Amino acid sequence: HDCEKATKSSPAAPANDLLHIVRGEDINDVPTSYVVNGIKPHEFPVIGTYVDKRVVPGFRYIVRVNRTSRFLFGGRPLRLESVGRGYGKRITFEAPPGGLNENDNFFYSDTIAQGYGFAPIAVQVGDRFRVQDSQGDTCGDLVLDELVGEQTELSSDVVKEDGSIIKEIAVDFHARFVCVNNKLLDRQLVWNKVRLSAVAKLVKPRRATEARLDKLLLKNCPLAGYELVPFSRKTADNEE
Repeated sequence: HDCEKATKSSPAAPANDLLHIVRGEDINDVPTSYVVNGIKPHEFPVIGTYVDKRVVPGFRYIVRVNRTSRFLFGGRPLRLESVGRGYGKRITFEAPPGGLNENDNFFYSDTIAQGYGFAPIAVQVGDRFRVQDSQGDTCGDLVLDELVGEQTELSSDVVKEDGSIIKEIAVDFHARFVCVNNKLLDRQLVWNKVRLSAVAKLVKPRRATEARLDKLLLKNCPLAGYELVPFSRKTADNEE
């Protein structure tokens, strides 16, 4: 009963005072349980032997040391490579660019007693997209200039037919249009700073090591119903 009470928090409590009770049995792992406070609403807890099941290799995360403002890896979003087994699980992220054979971007789930908060990342400043209308016609290009608030995972599903993993992440940002065609010009938006809200869809095929950003569906904003399709990295690099 004490556990049940601990998970409830009064509406007035700050987000950081929310208590999570996490149990190894829930992830088919070592039968440990931890009471965690300090994890923010958009973060997933990793503590002791416990790694939240929404923390999935192939996707990108920013890792914060719980109950501090300290971030691992300089606060950069990195792609998770693997989560080990056992008690202290080795959590390995992608190696830094130009790194030698040794990859130092790892730590153990039980290294710090208060645990870690993993924040999922779908988009970053500088990402460039094509804008498409509901018919799939391109209407312009834009660049993500500034993120607003946190990126929040809405769902994570395994597709039965092919084993791929699909995550949907809510994102808010300011964008700058690089070019606009006649289909959009009548919108009379401030093209150098448009506030957009979207649901980002990320897909990791079964045998792939990296999830890809499939598209962003714009919602609750001036371009609701339109989609943003990422430029391939190659295309964006060639044009810059």
